[in-house]
Amino acid sequence: MCRLPRGPLFGRDVFTPWAWWCLSIAAIPVAATQNAYCQNRISEGMSVEPFSEADFSELAPDASFETEVHGYRLLPTDNSTGFAETIKVEDASQNLTSVSEVLSKSVGVQVRTLGGLGSYGAASIRGSTSSQVPVYLDGVQLNSGGFPSVDTGSLNLDIFKEMEVYRGSVPPSLGAGGIGGALTLKTRQFITPVTELSLSYGSCNTGRILLLHGSEKDSLKLFVVLSATGSRGNFNYLNKNGTPRVNEDDRVVRRRNNAHGTFSSLLKISGKTAIGEWMVLNEMYVKSQGLPGMGNIPTDTASLTSERNTTTLLLARERKKASAAISISSLVIQDDYKDIDNEIGVGHQHLQSRANVVEMRLPMSANWNGCHRSELLLSTRFEAFQFEDLLMEIRSNVKWRVISMGNVSHEWRPTKRWLLKPILRTELHNSRYGGSKGTFSTGPVPDGKKDELFFSPSLGVRFEVIEDVFLRTNIGQYLRTPDIAELFGDRGAVVGNPELKPEQGLNVDSGASYIPGKIGPFSFLRIDASFFTSWVRNLIAYVQNSQNTVRPENVDQSRILGTELAFQMAFNEVLSINGNYTFLDAVNRSEAPYLRGNQLPGRPAHEAYVRVDVSAPIGPLLTTVWVDSDFAGANFLDQANFRDEAVARLLFGAGIKLHHPQTRLTLTIEVKNLMNRIAVKDSRGTLQPLQDFEGFPLPGRTAFATLNWRI
Repeated sequence: MCRLPRGPLFGRDVFTPWAWWCLSIAAIPVAATQNAYCQNRISEGMSVEPFSEADFSELAPDASFETEVHGYRLLPTDNSTGFAETIKVEDASQNLTSVSEVLSKSVGVQVRTLGGLGSYGAASIRGSTSSQVPVYLDGVQLNSGGFPSVDTGSLNLDIFKEMEVYRGSVPPSLGAGGIGGALTLKTRQFITPVTELSLSYGSCNTGRILLLHGSEKDSLKLFVVLSATGSRGNFNYLNKNGTPRVNEDDRVVRRRNNAHGTFSSLLKISGKTAIGEWMVLNEMYVKSQGLPGMGNIPTDTASLTSERNTTTLLLARERKKASAAISISSLVIQDDYKDIDNEIGVGHQHLQSRANVVEMRLPMSANWNGCHRSELLLSTRFEAFQFEDLLMEIRSNVKWRVISMGNVSHEWRPTKRWLLKPILRTELHNSRYGGSKGTFSTGPVPDGKKDELFFSPSLGVRFEVIEDVFLRTNIGQYLRTPDIAELFGDRGAVVGNPELKPEQGLNVDSGASYIPGKIGPFSFLRIDASFFTSWVRNLIAYVQNSQNTVRPENVDQSRILGTELAFQMAFNEVLSINGNYTFLDAVNRSEAPYLRGNQLPGRPAHEAYVRVDVSAPIGPLLTTVWVDSDFAGANFLDQANFRDEAVARLLFGAGIKLHHPQTRLTLTIEVKNLMNRIAVKDSRGTLQPLQDFEGFPLPGRTAFATLNWRI
């Protein structure tokens, strides 16, 4: 009998997903022995390779059964039961862009930035918070330790091969399943020896230099990427002077204290041994930036310096029927936050924070026959967090926890057209926090501990109705446990709350994909549509705890529903059009009467993106010209919906890429915000500055040129 476990995640509202999961598991032994389709595939000697590429860095925890549609090889994200997208960014070095910008053009993803290239960015999926979206860099979860959100502005697009966006359902091989979904970032690799150099320059004294080299000797591969980027960030914007409904005191000013400089590196060494393939990877990122403040309250000296270092050791062994790998990774994140002149916070602050994370992962998979495939992930992660307030001479004790995880899933194909995938995630959290002196307003922080066990079931179904038309449905229970800083932190005005409960979410989505590949006048065609809804309770929000402090509390609930539409089409490899549209209705279900029924802030109801590319040879040059448009609807900036909304925006861009095959030189020129819009009239006819979802001003027209030489 499959019984409902007891614990913080299990109640009457999750009986259905548990029942589905149990019924699916119970049916597997019967199907394995009696299913004629599977037996035929076994008798024919048919087997399915679990991995899509020979390179072991793709040894895949998330690999899936591969199929081909009219010459188009479906990617693992295409073959999954969930809704996901693979974004190829291997050629990103040929133009100047960012992870935040690329993600913001993906269906269902919102990225909140502080404005301008290289600024802070936080990605959310389907209306979730950024802390509800785990971000993985080659399998290492970046939002760990005391950093629940990942700054997408601190991710260097130059080092990545591709990004995978999982909306809702998340592969168990990744680890934790976010309430909103997950982002995976896969670093670049090479097949043949390569050396590449890129130089970029553009508006606001923005520049970049990139050096890439990959070589191979015998079975040993070496891959190195070095990149440095900087910008003054001093674009013009409309300053309302704190009077959003009055135009008379408006003035156009330059953004102050918005400069940044970054350096990043990637080192990969890989080879083969008798027992399998191995890899050593190190990724380092350093960023120093000013914190410019809101549009009408500029700053002069506030700053943030961030450092991240990731090291991974991997050993993998792949066979036709089974595969296994073991990895050990280390993640170190450091922040140095300075607001000595009290321009941003509630007091004069100089805070240094550090998180140390060590994780061991053991992913395994087995192809039992042509219809059954199982995956198991065992992992243990140690997180430690510590901070120091240099002005108040306060140094916290080390707060730490151990997260042990066991994820199991099974793919079952009862017929050629059906795929069922039940998943069960198990997490054990053992947390300890030492006492600390505390600030003058909080007093001493006592010692304590917390031990918790969590289960999260889900079920995905994929059905090929007719050839090239796929239906998907997923239902699952997901959670986000409070971050170690949210539980035990003491960072000046922000203090932790050891009594926090996990955020819990129930996600349901359903939709269809039409992927005929080549058809009629199209050299490629794909259309995806989906409907999704989620309920989140015990949402963690920061509330005022006293006159001088705020702390996280479980105060809010929310209901989010929406639709997504995406399309890609190409005509004879000359003309290509791709775009997407997202409708989102995110409602606060808090018990507080002044919040219940309000729209969640920073989540526009309508978002759309369209890009048109035309490619053709002109003399010795392969030329590509494109135009794009990006629309984001109006949205509120606060939970109470009292503040004036960020007005809707429609931005246009254009670019040209000239490639010379003989010399392998590529010149790219791109213009963003082509119409130079820095202000838009709202519904009352009042001129409002062009703002991001959090109320920070966005730059007007900017232009960038990149010269890339691939040897």
